[in-house]
Amino acid sequence: RGRFHNGIDLACPIGTPVYSTMDGEVSRIKNVPHGRFGDVGGNMDPRDFATGNAIYITTTVNGKEYTSVYWHLDEIYVTLGQKVSIGTIIGTSGMTGNAAEKGCAGPHLHYGLKEGGAWSSDYLNPKTHLYAVFGKDGKNDNDCRKKNVKK
Repeated sequence: RGRFHNGIDLACPIGTPVYSTMDGEVSRIKNVPHGRFGDVGGNMDPRDFATGNAIYITTTVNGKEYTSVYWHLDEIYVTLGQKVSIGTIIGTSGMTGNAAEKGCAGPHLHYGLKEGGAWSSDYLNPKTHLYAVFGKDGKNDNDCRKKNVKK
């Protein structure tokens, strides 16, 4: 999207594996029905609908709490309170929530990073916390697919 919206959108086909970017605990899960907002009833908070199916993973680093955010998922493979490691497959990308709305981005993963817990609104720029390490061969040495990932 053309404006900052508390994260970055990563275009990918529906069903693409989504990996945890941090060790931590699943602190919040949202299961939002597929379809347009008007199709799921008027009692749902539009902010909840916007995220679609979502996972929040919280960890503590040097005494500070951080939460990674994964929105618009098709499938969720983790449960509330579950401990996960970097590289764990936590779900698959999708087109839920407002990603399914006319004029929106289509299938993608919205990734965000917060300072604080799952309910915090203190978003950080995730681009400053994601990195790749490229070897002499030009390949990403930090590629999660090289690890023994857990589902």
